[in-house]
Amino acid sequence: NAKKKKSSLAKAVSVSGRNQDSFLAVTGNLTNPTVREEIIDQTVKKFERLDILVANAGVAGVTISFLHDTEETYNIIFDTNLKSVFFLIQKAVPHLEKTKGNIINISSIASSMTSPMATVYSLSKVALDYLTRCLAVDLGAKGIRVNLVNPGFFPTLLGRDFGDVDKINGSGRTTNEGTNWNN
Repeated sequence: NAKKKKSSLAKAVSVSGRNQDSFLAVTGNLTNPTVREEIIDQTVKKFERLDILVANAGVAGVTISFLHDTEETYNIIFDTNLKSVFFLIQKAVPHLEKTKGNIINISSIASSMTSPMATVYSLSKVALDYLTRCLAVDLGAKGIRVNLVNPGFFPTLLGRDFGDVDKINGSGRTTNEGTNWNN
């Protein structure tokens, strides 16, 4: 499966007209410390530096309500959406400090909207938002800029779990099931 993903990514780079020599794909589960280490180590080995880290890790568990969330789901979501990002950044900092680089964390509009179907996901993204604020202060002193992007919902494998994406983005309030979204 990992080889298939790498091949697909390489084709996308080729189709976009980009030079495949400037492309590096490291696939794996970010909750695995070895994978996080490989991402940074292979990047620095290939490009001899690290200028930017875009942390775009995300999984969601959509349930009927908070009462249906399990500890297993909670751990999977937080391990992916927060813990893996935290430790990936930690591994990248020595390299980013040398280049006065940038970190961009990709969060979600779910950090500022509530949904009874995505309590744990929303919590993980709120925590990521706050981590970003803390790191902006902490790492700013080292010359590393840390920013955050909170995209809205869009039709991805992750976004489909939240209902009718067009309705959510259009009104900012309801899903196709009629669930209320509060600001």
